[in-house]
This record gives sequence, structure tokens and C-alpha cells, in this order.
Amino acid sequence: MFHALTGCDTTSAFRGRGKKSAWQAWQAYEEVTQTFTFLAAHPFELLYAESDHFQRIERFTVVLYDKTSPLSSVNEAREELFCRKNRSIDNIPPTQNVLLQHSQRAVYQAGIWTTSTQVYQVVPPPSEFAWSKATPGKSWVPVWITIPEVSKACNQLIKCACKGDCKDANVQKLIWPVHHYAVVNATMTLYE
Repeated sequence: MFHALTGCDTTSAFRGRGKKSAWQAWQAYEEVTQTFTFLAAHPFELLYAESDHFQRIERFTVVLYDKTSPLSSVNEAREELFCRKNRSIDNIPPTQNVLLQHSQRAVYQAGIWTTSTQVYQVVPPPSEFAWSKATPGKSWVPVWITIPEVSKACNQLIKCACKGDCKDANVQKLIWPVHHYAVVNATMTLYE
């Protein structure tokens, strides 16, 4: 499970965090071992944001990005690292929703590995584990997020009274900072 969660041929990795960093995070937060062991023993177990196993994965992810953090929530860690510790957006953990989708894909891959010695493997459909087929007959693609994207949701925050394309320079100046602020503070506004 550790290998699938931290990135392999079929699952994504945490940006800027390799296996060595992940191993060190595991050593710092050994409680996640219960989850890795459970998921290896129970292939294709669905995770939910409220489940103890996902919450341990969430805490492991926080430790992966900040070994000294006492936080358990990746959303709170994102806010802390970006707003108070001045980390770049590329150097903070994923949102809880994105992490849940990633974890589901990792569980699916680990389940395939765990049951690979069975003569007749019983594998649930990938669609139950954050994969989708946009077009029939095409390859499976990851479901990255299941809530509205910030860039689309932010358009609801700013509306100009202009009919058609806005030419007001003040509105144009305002749009970027609000989008940027919302992306960074998604944990406090749109993603809670």
C-alpha cells in the first residue's frame, strides 16, 4: 500500500516528495502502519473522509509535508504552510478531496497486487476507485477531484455589471488577485 500511495507506475506521487521523504514520514508517524496493514489484508476496501484509515493517511500526508506539524487535516496544513509559513502553492499538500481520490486509486492498485496470486482475481470496477472513462473504448483516466474546481467556483465570487466583455481596468485588476487568493485559501472557503 505504501508504494501505491507514494507513487508508482499507475498512481501519481506527491509533488516534490519522493520515496525517501515518504519513508521518513512513515518513521515519524508509525500509526499509519495500521492502515497500510489493514488495506493489504482487506483488498479494495473503500475509504471515506470520515474513516479512521483515511484520517491516518491524511495525517501521514501532513507529516510528509511538515514533520513538525501537530495538525491532522491536510486542509488545515495547507492554510498553515501557505499563509503562515510562506510555502509556495507547489509545496503544500493536496486538498482533502484530492487526497481521498488519490488514496482510492492507491487502494485499487494495492488490491490488484494483493490478489494477484489468486487464480481467479475478483476485481471491482475501477470506477469505484476514482477512475473514469470519458469515452467508451478509451483508457481509464484518474478522477482528480469530485468537488467544483476553484477556478470555476471563483467566477461566482466576482460579477461585473457589464453586458458582454468587461473593459473596466479596475475589475480586470481585481479578478487575478481574487482568483489567486481563492486558490490558496480553498481550504477555508470552497473546500470545507
